[in-house]
Amino acid sequence: MTEQTYATPIPRVISYVRVSTGAQAESGLGTDGQHHAVDREAVARGWRVIERITDDAVSGTTPTQRRPRLRAALERLRSGDAEVLAAARGDRVARSTIELLGLYECAEAEAEGWSLAALDAPVGLQGPESRLFIGVRAVIAEFETAMARARTTDALHAARRINVAAP
Repeated sequence: MTEQTYATPIPRVISYVRVSTGAQAESGLGTDGQHHAVDREAVARGWRVIERITDDAVSGTTPTQRRPRLRAALERLRSGDAEVLAAARGDRVARSTIELLGLYECAEAEAEGWSLAALDAPVGLQGPESRLFIGVRAVIAEFETAMARARTTDALHAARRINVAAP
């Protein structure tokens, strides 16, 4: 009797990157670095990157439905063109806890056969530990956004006070 071997299909990956500002987009450094990180990880995990999608000058707080490039990537995943949406960090995909957790825990994703892989999450983490890690990271990303917004608001108020007080 001959032994049968089964080839495991190579996961097809869409590399998704995002930068928040026009200056970051123009320099290309942020986007190139993020795509390079996904490329390196794809080699390490045996993935094949089939497409690189970039959202330039888009805030992480912008909902998925208002990001045409991310929406297009999700549609490709849903149609079976790829099995993984990979991002260098979870906060590149979303800075809203609810939105990021929704993508990770998306019942449709599991049913449709695709997953989200943020490279800042430990490889192989599953079950309750995975949910805890992703939840904490999502809350931290949302907190960082709120703190940056508060600092900006405080700086603007301080600048207005200085301008008003100037003779």
